Amino acid sequence: MKYISEWKKRQHARHALKSFARKLSSRRRAKMHRRMQLAVFLNIDIDNHPGFSNRGGNRAVQIRIIIPEVLSFSECHNETMRFFRHLRSVALKKQNRIFFDFRSLRVICPSSALVLAAEIDRWRRLRGIRPRIKQLRQMDKNISRLLNEMGLFDVVEATNPPAKQNDDKADIIFIPFRSENKTMGERASEIAKDLEKITGKKLQGRSFLYRGLSEAMTNVANHAYPEGEAIEFPVVKGQWWMFASFQKSTQRLTVTFYDQGVGIPRTLPRVHTVEVVLGILRQLGLIDDDASRIKASTIVGHSQTRQAHRGKGLKDMKRFTHMVQDGFLRILSGRGEYVYYTNGSDECFAHQHDIGGTLIQWTARI
Repeated sequence: MKYISEWKKRQHARHALKSFARKLSSRRRAKMHRRMQLAVFLNIDIDNHPGFSNRGGNRAVQIRIIIPEVLSFSECHNETMRFFRHLRSVALKKQNRIFFDFRSLRVICPSSALVLAAEIDRWRRLRGIRPRIKQLRQMDKNISRLLNEMGLFDVVEATNPPAKQNDDKADIIFIPFRSENKTMGERASEIAKDLEKITGKKLQGRSFLYRGLSEAMTNVANHAYPEGEAIEFPVVKGQWWMFASFQKSTQRLTVTFYDQGVGIPRTLPRVHTVEVVLGILRQLGLIDDDASRIKASTIVGHSQTRQAHRGKGLKDMKRFTHMVQDGFLRILSGRGEYVYYTNGSDECFAHQHDIGGTLIQWTARI
């Protein structure tokens, strides 16, 4: 029998102990990874939920963001808003490494696609990391083609975008997602010209649409990201996102604009004073909530503020809605939603969750 010294025995024991510690640490990391993935899948706030702790070197954990099966403000509003809130919580509040899993996605509306693109783009700009799409080949082919044509993978500068496929027979033509930090009027003019290009005709009420777009961009610079205003999640100040689509079979045009500012309900009193806003709400017989303030923002103008350069943007958007057939103007901001239809009727909706900015959508048959 070979003699083993006491020193050698202690050395073997130390190696065995280190090996056991490494395996245990690896198991703990794997367990934490699974729990974090489950947290995102279940839309659980990992910062506040007792079952999902951030202790133990969470910065090294890569969290999978699972895009739900349906992402639509129309079909499942609360679930969609809840997903976006938890996406922000996981991606922006902590220095987490994340990747996006689109395999479950089957239905997505244009507005929610724009907000998704904006959230990924914000994470990219703030972290300086280009996103990567995992299991790309396992994505639904229709969803992959749709998001590619919308320009989602381009605007977020994904490291592995799917190959583009040109389809001359496609029923929907897109002006791909744009993300800019400029408010110059020529940008709105370029977009208006692009809209006429994809529709193949001169838009009736084009000047109202141009002024509405220009005012929306200007409002982002002047009001959406005010200095000293508390914002829950980090933002890229002055940034806005937009895109448009035209469906040939129905002759329906959709233009969507989004910013991640504090929202119309919070900025309106700064622009028009609280007295003016409350006075309009009293005249309309409305309670003071986010949806009512959005409606008031489409009414208040020069006659109330005595400032010709303010308050006309949303009014111009309503005028453009009047000029087209079978259309509507939809505005989501804060926890409110306001919809204005071609026939002059409108609706207000209160929601449980904050959209995290302002989303403006025009839809019309031209």
